Amino acid sequence: MCIELEGFQHSLSSFLTSKDGVDIVPVRSDILLGYRPLILAFPFERSSREAAWLRDQEAICLTMVNGGFHGNEMWRGFQSDKSAVARIVLRNIHVREFLDQTVVVFEGVHGEHKFLGSWHQFTNRLRERFRISRPDNYLEGNLYDQVRIGYAIPRVISMITVQDDDGKLNMFPTDLHGAVGEEGYAGSMRHGGKADSQIEKASVIALSNVRSDWFREAYALGKNHMADPKPDSEFSLSSVRTKAFGIPLPASVVRYRELRRIDSIDVGIHRIHFYEVVHEARVEDMEDTLAHIHCFYAQWRKNRGVPSEYMIR
Repeated sequence: MCIELEGFQHSLSSFLTSKDGVDIVPVRSDILLGYRPLILAFPFERSSREAAWLRDQEAICLTMVNGGFHGNEMWRGFQSDKSAVARIVLRNIHVREFLDQTVVVFEGVHGEHKFLGSWHQFTNRLRERFRISRPDNYLEGNLYDQVRIGYAIPRVISMITVQDDDGKLNMFPTDLHGAVGEEGYAGSMRHGGKADSQIEKASVIALSNVRSDWFREAYALGKNHMADPKPDSEFSLSSVRTKAFGIPLPASVVRYRELRRIDSIDVGIHRIHFYEVVHEARVEDMEDTLAHIHCFYAQWRKNRGVPSEYMIR
């Protein structure tokens, strides 16, 4: 479900706990980097207590609550909360000391949520099991529940612009990305795809936040993940280009970052790229950013009368 990020209020709060139950760490920022498997990364300042704690954890529990965390229940060996709306066990798969940040990358192990009642969850699983046609990105079993939990946090849909040596462009949406402090960035592509190859060849990209009223155009450009670069006349572009590299930007750009790729790691079907932020700028004064959430979480909000506005594709 598409939303305007700045107008979306009353979000869930997230907390991390370990097996020993000693530490309870509020999540200020997490980065969704994959859905097969579910990949979540947590950046903290390298010198912080949270970074030192997190890098040493083999597994953690992420608990989402509608309010504060009370730590009044054990769940799958982890301290959690009886009022949890969702929770997921994650295992540590990669630690990256990146600029002034420590980024710890986790893979989903098992997740459970209360976005829908148990009966509705059962009938949905049954329906999915017997679908005649399954799309290429179909997710089975508990993995889909893990992804639903990942998308209970609003994820910004940004546009990547990549330019080849001949000046041709490709532009496509991504929601698998996030800031690593002020100077770093991480983003994921499906490795083996044309979009991923174009990013690696170019080394520098522009990543733009766009207005929420551009949601249909943003989704329509999803097919370009498997497209070749084209002349810039094929795209709806802003009159603004990036400052450092002169990369064209989408017509609805609100702010952008110019990113230089440093290196990458592969997890499942995903190639996670780590970038240095070369330049960032705001193009429009308005605070209006396209994002989306999973429809199960949207239903949970509706059932509780939480005011929300959605844009339906």
